[in-house]
Amino acid sequence: MSAEGTKSSKRRVLFAVKLIASLAILGFVLYKADLSLVLDRMRQADPLFLALVLLTPFAGYAITSIRWQGLLRAAGAVVPFGRLYRACLTAVFFNQLLPSTVGGDVARVYAAWKSGAPRSVALSSLLVDRVIGVLAQVLVAAAIIPFLVSSTLPTAVYFTVGGIALAVGTLVLAVFQPSSKPAALILGIVDRVPGPFAKIARKLEAGFAPYRGRWGVLARAIMISLVMIVNVVLMHWLIGRALGLDLSILVYLFVIPVATIVMLVPISINGIGLREAIFALLLGAYGVDKADAVALSLLAFATFLTHGILGGILFAVARSPIPADVPDNDLPGNVVEAKT
Repeated sequence: MSAEGTKSSKRRVLFAVKLIASLAILGFVLYKADLSLVLDRMRQADPLFLALVLLTPFAGYAITSIRWQGLLRAAGAVVPFGRLYRACLTAVFFNQLLPSTVGGDVARVYAAWKSGAPRSVALSSLLVDRVIGVLAQVLVAAAIIPFLVSSTLPTAVYFTVGGIALAVGTLVLAVFQPSSKPAALILGIVDRVPGPFAKIARKLEAGFAPYRGRWGVLARAIMISLVMIVNVVLMHWLIGRALGLDLSILVYLFVIPVATIVMLVPISINGIGLREAIFALLLGAYGVDKADAVALSLLAFATFLTHGILGGILFAVARSPIPADVPDNDLPGNVVEAKT
């Protein structure tokens, strides 16, 4: 079997494993929550609140586009807001279409490159954008912990949140600190690793170079990320109100960031099953019935699925050609392989 055939076979096996894991976790959660009760809760949801829920992601795309545009500009790439907004919307489609939570990221990198950003800048800005988003989420969750300790939630959850905040914060500081010595030290270690890792690491290091010492860019991106978190929390709060839940906003400020981070763990397809399990666990610790918690999770998934359909329609009718001013030596390679 050729190398390409072996790689394709491994992808199919990985997809099958993730599919089985997703169905197994989802089936178990629905069994514990009682599927009939979950469906009943969803049928009784207030349609007015659900209509408002559908509007919140549109604001989210704008917030994400503003943050991303600032990071691109800091690296010397000027991309119109409208193109970034469209890329964020179509990325939701690819997140639903492809069996990975990074499918939309590949689409965003490709869109930025098509809009004139060098490939290295498109990739590095997206990676920094994602990491800063995760950092803001764990910082919010960690800040809420002292005000929202639950005796039924394992203490390990709180320590894990703190540990992730420390790890991600260190990574962000490594990117934005002014000295190149830490990067040189890491590259010296990576150079000893066989395979293409050294080449990839050097390209990423070059892409991150424009952010060194740019503390103002970092502060702005974090502030925008906090606004984004408020928007996401608002969406889930509206779903909770549609279901008749009367939860403190502090609960949402802790649960939603933690659930979002857990969904990044690549053990299921697009977080299916894992999303429902973490909602049931975390919301259950604050008195929410399993059926309500799972219904909230499924309605959130339905919201993104609806926007994924809208993104797919936009992608189909608004595809634009590659700009003529993009240099040939900066053309991306296999975009699908970049995702993996």
